[in-house]
Amino acid sequence: MKKLIVLLALLAGINYAQFPDSIAVTIDSLGVNSSIADLNGEKLLSVGFPATVTSDTFFVQTRQTTTGAWQNVYYTGSTGSKTRLIILTQASSLVSFHPDQTFHILRYVRIVADDAEADDRTLTVYKGNY
Repeated sequence: MKKLIVLLALLAGINYAQFPDSIAVTIDSLGVNSSIADLNGEKLLSVGFPATVTSDTFFVQTRQTTTGAWQNVYYTGSTGSKTRLIILTQASSLVSFHPDQTFHILRYVRIVADDAEADDRTLTVYKGNY
């Protein structure tokens, strides 16, 4: 199937590298931090949330190395103020980001819930280029 998509993309003149890759990350039961997603030079495009997610507010943290300190992601809003990248979501949703919101994200990211999840939750992080 993937070969067919690549072939159709080439015939249509689309650069296959533009299609986003997905990374499954997990928030463990009673936890708030997801496992690490390695963007490896690409941009954070969106995050998919399962039907079973119980938190409705999440945020993004980033770091340059696998052992570095986590930093909250902020972006400059239209008024010039610094705004924390917060994800307001509901179950079974896909949240996409504007390039300005994810410009300062480093190589590694994790998604952090504001409340502990009742069970293991698998989120899907999409990465690619705009």
